[in-house]
Amino acid sequence: HRGFQLGGVYLGLDAVSEEMDRPGAVSIWVRVDDIEATYLRLLSLGARSKYGPVLKPWGDSLAAVYDLDGNLVGLSQRKR
Repeated sequence: HRGFQLGGVYLGLDAVSEEMDRPGAVSIWVRVDDIEATYLRLLSLGARSKYGPVLKPWGDSLAAVYDLDGNLVGLSQRKR
């Protein structure tokens, strides 16, 4: 994983080692303010869930969906 802070936006990129929905699919991660609302919004727009929001041992929450093109979109929310 490589992450970058670009102004107020966090962007993370991963090498994809798992089988994706389609050849050439990518994995991208973004930090959001409200992971539950963002996750539900993406589902309402047609994304398919990989996993819903889960609290990790270090305190951050993560979730992931597949977009309409089969790319993995990961969500991260810092602990509050």
